[in-house]
Amino acid sequence: RPAVAASDVIEDKPDTPDTSHDCKTVNDSTAGYCIDSPQSNAPNVRVGELIGLQSAVNQPDFALSIARWLKCLPNNQILVGIELISQSCQAVEVRPDKVIAKHKTIEYFPALIFSKPSQESDYVILPANKFNPDDHLIIKQKDGSQKKAKLSKLIESTGIFSRYICKAIN
Repeated sequence: RPAVAASDVIEDKPDTPDTSHDCKTVNDSTAGYCIDSPQSNAPNVRVGELIGLQSAVNQPDFALSIARWLKCLPNNQILVGIELISQSCQAVEVRPDKVIAKHKTIEYFPALIFSKPSQESDYVILPANKFNPDDHLIIKQKDGSQKKAKLSKLIESTGIFSRYICKAIN
C-alpha cells in the first residue's frame, strides 16, 4: 500500500501554515483507513477533525476524511482511524442567500463541497452552527462563479463542522 500523507485542517488559525505528515496505511476498507505514525512525527489531530489525505501515488489530489478514533501503542506509535468521506473535494465560499437573524451581515464562510457517485445531490461541509436545514445559500467557486443551493438535510454536526446534503437551485 502507498504511504498516505495527512494534512491537518486548522480552524481559526490563519497564520499557521498547513503541515503534512508521512504515515503508513495499516489497513483499509471502502469506508476508510487505519494509519500508523511514529509518535515523533504524529499528526496533531483530534477525533472529529477533518483530514486531507494525499496518496503517494495519486498526487496532487486530496481525499477528504474525518478522524474517528486514536490509539497510542506502547512502541511510540499512534494509530488513527479515518473515515473516508470523499475521494476529492473543492474549496468554496458560502453565504446565506438572504440576511437572517442569525447573520448580522452577509459574509462568506469557508466550505468544502463534494459529490458522491450515483447521487444527484452534493454534500457541503460548513463551519459548525452557522446554517440550518432549508437555508438557501450562494456558493462561490474559486473562479468567482456563483450558484444557488439549498441545504436539505443535516448529516453530521460536530463542534468544528456541519455536513449537509445540498441541492442546486435554478
